[in-house]
Amino acid sequence: FLYMFLMGISRMLHGVHFPQDVVLGWLLGIALVILFIWAEKKVLSKLVTITFAQSLGISILVSVVLIGIGFIAAPDLKGIENMVTPIAVLAGAIPALYLEVRYINFSTSGSIGQKVLRYLLGIITVLLIKEGMKPVLGLFNDGNIIMVVLTRYVRYFLVGIWVVVGAPWLFVKCRLAGVENK
Repeated sequence: FLYMFLMGISRMLHGVHFPQDVVLGWLLGIALVILFIWAEKKVLSKLVTITFAQSLGISILVSVVLIGIGFIAAPDLKGIENMVTPIAVLAGAIPALYLEVRYINFSTSGSIGQKVLRYLLGIITVLLIKEGMKPVLGLFNDGNIIMVVLTRYVRYFLVGIWVVVGAPWLFVKCRLAGVENK
């Protein structure tokens, strides 16, 4: 909450947003958090009834719709690149959540030392995926808008997978975390 509050204040101080923009952003953010908390159990209970292929289909459908909206709303390269980032993370997170709920059941509990190690290992790996994949995918990126968007999508799709299922799996295997009882 402190970060959210200070970020809004800084946006006004820098003259980037008006107070009504910031207040609306705060209200929308709070409403989304409340919505996600309310929907979490319902979504997770439905998630165990679908197949992995269906979760991939949902991921692709969400991506296509949101990227399509992105192309309409911001047809310039920078706008589309910025929109692709959260869309790709979400798209990777959807099938990853399916796998995590079915096979891992990661528990966020643990000692402060375990949590610090998990954080450091998780962040370092996110940075390796995000930045390490740039030169690899750069071999395929000829600079046209489709390739720029696609290579960015792949990097952040992998970040979504890592954060939601890769890191929890590794943490459980390395005994940095336990599992929740079903």
